[in-house]
Amino acid sequence: MTVALRPYQMEAVRSLIGELSYRPSTLAVMSTGSGKTHVFAALTRIWLKRGGKRVWVTAPRGELLDQARRTIKLWNPSLSDSEIGREQGSDRAHDGNRVVLASLQSLNADRIGAVPPPDLIVVDEAHLHLDQVRSLAEAHPHAKRVGMTATPDRSDVRAIMPQPFESLPARQIYELPDAIKDGYLTKPVFRRIILEELDALAEIPQNGDFAEGSLSQVMSQPEVVAHCARAILDQYEGRQSVAFCVDISHAEKLQAYLAPHGAELIHGGMNRDERARILSNFSMGKTPILVSVMLLSYGVDLPNASCGILLRPTKSRPLYSQMVGRFLRLYPGKEDALILDFTSNSQELGLVTPDDLLYGEMEAIDGAPEAINADWTAEEDLEEQLLITAAELPPMPAEGQYRVIQVETQLSCIGVSAGYRHELDPPATWAQLDYLRKFKVDGEGLSMDQASSLIDELLERARAGWATIPQARLVQKWGLNPIVKFTEAESIIARVKANNWRVPPAVRVKYRVKGEKAVVSR
Repeated sequence: MTVALRPYQMEAVRSLIGELSYRPSTLAVMSTGSGKTHVFAALTRIWLKRGGKRVWVTAPRGELLDQARRTIKLWNPSLSDSEIGREQGSDRAHDGNRVVLASLQSLNADRIGAVPPPDLIVVDEAHLHLDQVRSLAEAHPHAKRVGMTATPDRSDVRAIMPQPFESLPARQIYELPDAIKDGYLTKPVFRRIILEELDALAEIPQNGDFAEGSLSQVMSQPEVVAHCARAILDQYEGRQSVAFCVDISHAEKLQAYLAPHGAELIHGGMNRDERARILSNFSMGKTPILVSVMLLSYGVDLPNASCGILLRPTKSRPLYSQMVGRFLRLYPGKEDALILDFTSNSQELGLVTPDDLLYGEMEAIDGAPEAINADWTAEEDLEEQLLITAAELPPMPAEGQYRVIQVETQLSCIGVSAGYRHELDPPATWAQLDYLRKFKVDGEGLSMDQASSLIDELLERARAGWATIPQARLVQKWGLNPIVKFTEAESIIARVKANNWRVPPAVRVKYRVKGEKAVVSR
């Protein structure tokens, strides 16, 4: 298994450690899909290795805490299950916890004093629930604080600085344009679809973003829903698509129009099993369009979605960024993400536009000098402490080991490895397993990360013109070197077939396995 930070993630960790070495708090801004969870999980590893006693990780939703636990365990495999606690609902943390995962709602005045105290608090989605975050700072004034957020607006930053977070250095900012430019997210292609009916909202007094009721009233008009449905079917190009609606009533009306074309409705009012079924069908490509409210705006990854349908016009850059960011994750065969933006021509409405998202830059605020406490930020020291050794990794259950070995056996003919699967890694998605079958690989038993890396490697082999796995297996079966180009494999198979399925001596000599002595029968 390879666990490593991307260059910008390593730079963010270095910067966070430098900031915390001389100030009580700092903020990091990292876009959707850029791996901010890996950043604070790696920071947790460094903190505990350098003598930290306990880290709190807080988030507004249980799904985000589940994701945090998996990633922290990935970066800190030597932590036992009893050392990672939970403070949420009926779950209670205890003194033996070195990491406490807590929902902000659970850390209320009645129970915060009973939770074992931290010396580092990490706040995910830091631009939300600011009053509760300030309460944490007051309850534990000596604990360092790190805020992590993917989608702040400038107004959010002004609201949270200098309290509860004091700085936002440039090295802790990595926005959507950066991730797109560096190739970590796919490029968006925007198409604006004008709805003149939205202009009526300019006459309704607004405080901040549009009131849901007013917006739903406009967007749910029968003629507006019909117009939007026709535009979607005309423009979505048959891509795996997700539509974001204003509320459940709006979503139900739109889904009724799109149902003959395979669209399914999904929202938070459904039970978990039903939502899981719908998401699974979408991941496998069985459902072409999902009609949702804001259930899928964060905390759910649908990398195969390549078309976003924005039917919830907004003045909020964070909300707009959340919606668009859902569609920018990389996926095999996905060259770009089409964004159908239903909007207005009226400048009075102040709607967020693609330019606000792609060209608006977050300003750095009071970052530490580069040379501050160099002993804490030495890159070599960080890389050494972030290196995960085999001795730290817990053994994989026998069944899981057997399945991964089966995959390795399938890949041995082309010299590719599936890598190590940590026991807590989430399994490969149905869509990933289906894609691997196109390469004649049964990936059952692989993790999501393993499957993603393997798909990338197999695609790269195909682009480079190497033999397919079936070709390589056949060539290897004849005792020949299977690591050959596609055209060479075709030639070998054709020559063996022409020789009554016996390997010609010249072929055996040319393609013998390196290091073996050629034996030519006479």
